[in-house]
Amino acid sequence: MNGSDFWHEGLAPEEIEEMKPVPVPDPIEMLGEQMVQRELEAHELRTQNEVLGNQIVEKDLQILDLKAQNDTISGNVTALELRLLELEAKADV
Repeated sequence: MNGSDFWHEGLAPEEIEEMKPVPVPDPIEMLGEQMVQRELEAHELRTQNEVLGNQIVEKDLQILDLKAQNDTISGNVTALELRLLELEAKADV
């Protein structure tokens, strides 16, 4: 049936348009599109994971540096405390 068949029945062009079947997407094409979308999402997640992994490594390196600084400061404090004790002992003599 084409549009002219409807017109002979007295239907308006809008009514004819409403009666046309709605195209049904091909299920295989829909699955293909979904698969592509999932692949893009997976790629984005892998990229985010790599960025976060790099940030974690950077933070770990910063923590190690701060621990080393802390150890150095602790050693300096201990040396100063010993020096203070020595000076106090000499002052008491």
